[in-house]
Amino acid sequence: MNFCTKCGNKNSEESLFCAKCGTSVQMQDGTQTEQSFEYRSQNITNQPPKPENNLVWAVLCTVLCCMPLGIVAIVYSTKVDSAYAEGRQEDAKDYANKAKNWAIAGALSSTIIMVIYVIFMLAVGVGTAL
Repeated sequence: MNFCTKCGNKNSEESLFCAKCGTSVQMQDGTQTEQSFEYRSQNITNQPPKPENNLVWAVLCTVLCCMPLGIVAIVYSTKVDSAYAEGRQEDAKDYANKAKNWAIAGALSSTIIMVIYVIFMLAVGVGTAL
């Protein structure tokens, strides 16, 4: 049995490529053993670092600020890790930016609503005092 060095899939002795991921199953020296299997899913060469998924900010926005915008931020932040694991780095960066932007939008919208509320209450309070 040949084991793929990328995904660990068992392949037949005659296989030159992994049936699961398509990677060459022959090692540089031509040998392949179960002990030489090295799982490298998160450490592929030339892969840029994983972007921050901003999940903490999305959850805080949902709980403390604006729930509808925070939920959108959570959805985008959960897509970051899966896109990165699939090798779609540009999509992962895009999802991370969208999650950050939605969390910021939620925080700003709740701040604006609170300021308008305070101004309204002050206006009503001053109006009733006169």
